[in-house]
Amino acid sequence: RPPRSTLFPYTTLFRSLFNTNILFLLNRYCFRVPDNYPLELAAPLLCAGITVYTPMIRHNMNQPGKTLGVIGLGGLGHLAVKFGKAFGLKVTVFSTSLSKKEEAVSRLGADNFVVSSDEQQMSVSNHQLVNCSPLLAF
Repeated sequence: RPPRSTLFPYTTLFRSLFNTNILFLLNRYCFRVPDNYPLELAAPLLCAGITVYTPMIRHNMNQPGKTLGVIGLGGLGHLAVKFGKAFGLKVTVFSTSLSKKEEAVSRLGADNFVVSSDEQQMSVSNHQLVNCSPLLAF
C-alpha cells in the first residue's frame, strides 16, 4: 500500500517514473465540477461552501422550521444565508453594519437583520432566538 502524506493526510503519494511526487486524493474528498460550469464560480462553493455546509449538516441545521443566526455577512455569511433559506430555516443576520441590511433581506432572503452594536435590537432579538443555532460566518 502506498504511503500516506504527512502534510495532506487524506492523500496518497506515488513516485512516478521521473521521480517526482504525484498527489492522489481519495475519491470521497473530491467533487466533480460539471464541464459546463465555470471554474471561477465553482471555487468559492467548494471552499466557503463546504466550510458553511458541513457544520450545518453536522448540527442538523437542514430541517425546515429551525432558526439560524448568521454572525457577519461576508463571504461565508452570504453562503450561510443562502443554505439556510434553501433548507427552509428562519434566518437572522447579525452585523455591525446597517448598510448590509438590504442585501441580507432583499437580495439573500434573510428573515431578520439585527445591528449587533444596537443594544435595543440585540435585546429584542435575544428573546426571539432562544433556541437558535448560531453560525459564525465572517
